[in-house]
Amino acid sequence: MKLILVGVNARFSHSNPALYSMYHYCKEQLEPALFAGANIEIKEFNINQQAAEVAAELFRLKADVYAFSVYIWNALFVDQVLERLAKLRPDALFFAGGPEVQFSAQEEYLRQPLWNYLVSGDGESELAAFLTTVAKGVSAAEYLAEAKARQTSQLPCTGKAAGRANLDRLPFFYPARQNRFKNRFIYYESSRGCPYSCTYCVSSRESLPSFRSLELVFAELDWFITNGYTLVKFLDRSFNFPSSRAQAIWGWLIERCQDLDAGAMPCFHFELEASLLDEASVALLERAPGGLFQFEIGIQSIHRETLDNVKRKPLSEQAFTYLRQLLAAGKQHIHVDLIAGLPGETAAMFAESYNFCWGLWADMLQLGHLKLLRGTAMKSDAITRAYRFNSRPPYEVLVSDAMTGEELLEADDVAEMTDHYYNTRILPALLPQLPDWLGETPYRLMARLSELYRLRRGESLRSLAKEEYYLIMADFLEQTLQGEVLAKAKALLVQDFDTVRKSGSLSWERIVQKYS
Repeated sequence: MKLILVGVNARFSHSNPALYSMYHYCKEQLEPALFAGANIEIKEFNINQQAAEVAAELFRLKADVYAFSVYIWNALFVDQVLERLAKLRPDALFFAGGPEVQFSAQEEYLRQPLWNYLVSGDGESELAAFLTTVAKGVSAAEYLAEAKARQTSQLPCTGKAAGRANLDRLPFFYPARQNRFKNRFIYYESSRGCPYSCTYCVSSRESLPSFRSLELVFAELDWFITNGYTLVKFLDRSFNFPSSRAQAIWGWLIERCQDLDAGAMPCFHFELEASLLDEASVALLERAPGGLFQFEIGIQSIHRETLDNVKRKPLSEQAFTYLRQLLAAGKQHIHVDLIAGLPGETAAMFAESYNFCWGLWADMLQLGHLKLLRGTAMKSDAITRAYRFNSRPPYEVLVSDAMTGEELLEADDVAEMTDHYYNTRILPALLPQLPDWLGETPYRLMARLSELYRLRRGESLRSLAKEEYYLIMADFLEQTLQGEVLAKAKALLVQDFDTVRKSGSLSWERIVQKYS
């Protein structure tokens, strides 16, 4: 038998750790002869390639089984590859796993009948069980057909998945794959599962967390540091659950890295649950070396009624106090997230959430569109609430129960301007003062800027050079301010331009001449 594990990443710099974990788990857990007989290979592609070329490459491998990793950003691409490959290799078997299919197997079998089987649990153990059974003489087609029949005969499950296997048995595969991961994102799992049940998130369907032992975690993190990896992204959902375990890992990393030179300092990225921040965590993080940690913190909305609608815990004022302390320390890069289109949240309410988060002055303010992911309770709720949404991945909401299509498009415009002005920090002196000078909220400021942005792009929707965003702002100031305030704002604009521009690049006067 020949089996190909197929990953299709969103970009070249990404990787799919699930494939390597499955491969090395089977290599470690199965008898050597059994593993060798499976003839497993890993093939990774990206969605910027041509589906026809990817299908052709997979066809040339002449595999008996192709196993695809599927999520919202590659699902459409995988469909194109699968359609061609199934016709080229009609006797091959095809199965898939990943968040796009894991919790909606019955729906997916109806949508895509080419799948012989969909993985519904941990891929490592399911692949090992498949290979073990086939090695005993059961045909692969028969095994997958029986497994599929069991899945389709069961009632759909809407609650938490069953518990997971011992995470200490999962392989740490990076030492065996060092060359493969050069210049690519590095992902690391110290836990699987999620303690929360936010209705819009597929993690709400995962089991309660299982944890890798700290002894293994420390040894593996030490390997990353010793081997010079500069960015390691933890895949753990709500990493700081429980807080004591997070503090143990942070404390170990601080001690291990505190004497490293700035140029050798690694960065570890975590997704945090802000409601779990506490005094001990903040005190520990305040003494961490600058840049050692990067945090992504989902606020989503500041309105309790909105968060109640999606079964998400609202943040207390104390939680925001701890968050402000972390931001004030200035030691770590911190992202905060909002979601537009949550049930019951009007445009005015979303703008209030945005204005509040603007005032936090996090390193990044990210605005996402609610996506009605398959297998989530939010998708069923959205149908009841008469949402309108894209029926194809990534399933973004177009009209919610409380926001019109025009209002959601404006939220998209605000998100884009936030990326260009707030998150890039190209106006460090001017931008914080603009809302007060204009007598407008930050949300309205960004919405108005987007109008000039669209005019500058024109009908061709061309991409703009970085300096053109300064020119958009200059036009905006001329249209909205007068007198001394206008003069002061223009002076700060030029000051910011000179502060941010690279040495040897065009001066402000030359930029104005270039685009006049």
